[in-house]
Amino acid sequence: MAKKANLDPVAARWDDLLRPTGSLRYGHSIASLIVGGLSASSRQNALAAALKEYGATRRTVYATKCSSDEGYPRKIAQRLDKGGSLHSLRRQLHSACEGKITRRQPEQQNEQA
Repeated sequence: MAKKANLDPVAARWDDLLRPTGSLRYGHSIASLIVGGLSASSRQNALAAALKEYGATRRTVYATKCSSDEGYPRKIAQRLDKGGSLHSLRRQLHSACEGKITRRQPEQQNEQA
């Protein structure tokens, strides 16, 4: 059964939605603190309800984009492969000298790292 999007809470709390977004973007807060603050109250507050509705709308847009564009999943897979390759390279570089710093002087330790 399909649920119709309820954008009234999003429109009513739009200014309040921009505050945590700005805090995240400019590094004034981290996501875990914001989520913790929103979920701390025993009842669901209006801002949390607006975020929930906005998130559902964004997921719907994303799913629609994925299903309508044949090349989009391929682009995502390529990006994931690139990220995996970078992590693999970092692991291989870290395993040189079995991951141990063998130099004594701090300058030499930096060079080895």
